[in-house]
Amino acid sequence: AVALARRHAERGATPADLADRLRRLALRPPREPEADEGAADAVSLLTVHQAKGLEWPVVFVPELAARPPAAQRRPVLDERGRVAMPFHPEGGDGPEETATTARLRAAAAAAEAAESRRLLYVALTRARDRIVLSGAGGRVGSGTWADVVSRAPPALLLRRPGPERAPPAPAAPVAGVSPEPLPPRLRPPLPPQPLRTSVTGLAEYARCPRRHWFVSQVRLPEPRLDGEGGDDPDRATVRGTLAHALLAEVDLAAPPLERRALLAAAASRRGEDPGRPGIRRIVEDVERFLSSPAGDRLATAFRQGALRRELPFLVRLDGTPPCHLEGAVDALIVHDGIAEILDFKYAGHHPGAEERYRLQLAAYSLAVSRAFPGREVRAVLHFLRPPREVDVTPSPDDLARLAGAVPALALAAARGEGRDRPPADLGRDVERCRAEGCGFVARCFGPPGPPSA
Repeated sequence: AVALARRHAERGATPADLADRLRRLALRPPREPEADEGAADAVSLLTVHQAKGLEWPVVFVPELAARPPAAQRRPVLDERGRVAMPFHPEGGDGPEETATTARLRAAAAAAEAAESRRLLYVALTRARDRIVLSGAGGRVGSGTWADVVSRAPPALLLRRPGPERAPPAPAAPVAGVSPEPLPPRLRPPLPPQPLRTSVTGLAEYARCPRRHWFVSQVRLPEPRLDGEGGDDPDRATVRGTLAHALLAEVDLAAPPLERRALLAAAASRRGEDPGRPGIRRIVEDVERFLSSPAGDRLATAFRQGALRRELPFLVRLDGTPPCHLEGAVDALIVHDGIAEILDFKYAGHHPGAEERYRLQLAAYSLAVSRAFPGREVRAVLHFLRPPREVDVTPSPDDLARLAGAVPALALAAARGEGRDRPPADLGRDVERCRAEGCGFVARCFGPPGPPSA
């Protein structure tokens, strides 16, 4: 930044001119398509979630000492979905934890720590040749990634001290500057700043603004419908995450027997026991899909180099305000003038199940159509239990309507519009919400009444 300011000063530009230029650059849309991953001088800047299934010769993981968000500031739910609050004694210095809140916070912290370790594993396994870790200087805080890495065997780490920073030089006096203050110059207001939203968050908001508000804004942990808590691998979200990871990492060109062993090994690398009934069932379901005609087509595209897995994207959509839509496509096959999107759902298919995912697949189709102009785009849902594929390809008119509607929808989601509307006004009822696995049924409809005699 100092060098940039110096170059502008040499050309006679004022600080106000430099500020104008920086503001214009910040308002320009990202130009990610210009970065060619295959080029030797290209640098990819991604979150750990976006890097799943990808690898590079050299990977940098910064900010290892960053602390996770303070769990004490977030509300916790008991096994029945009720908010657990600390005790506020009269005349006391502040809230005091009860046995219930302490137990629930400990369980939530254990689940968050397990998820953090799984995410750290993804970050540490993206490099083929060398990985550089930084940000662990000074005292290492408990619960940080630096704390986990510091316990690794010394032979695995090569430590280098950080550069010493010299004290800043005193500012030199500037000749010819009047001591009198200059009159303020009012500038026109900035245009609306672009919003950034994920496809998943947008689809969740379109499905139910109340649930989206509880999860994304209030940050309430979603209770399980069966009343149990903890970091259980049999939970639907964990099952789906593991199934997606297996499909993203397995060598699709391997023979069936070897492929089964590779799936079990991939589950082990993620900290799961392939011998557990729930994990073994996930491995068997993924193997059954890979042995189906759809799996054979996936393997053929992999051998031909036409398959891309866990493909991240960022799309700018003009509106008021502009919107950046981000997400990741599970799998994309590009061949013969066709770009085929494959989205995996670790669930069984039932009549109308695909309607829940149409907005999500339409957003993927919009991103792929812009990345591969002139190609026919297809979107297919693959239900894995048992294997079944459903074509949900949107029409060009559907994509045009979606591109125009997303900015306003993202703004409504950011504002939390609709969160106070009764569930019935949103087209929700107890049976539908339970069928979709929502854990806030009791919060929206009240606790279930006693069973009828």
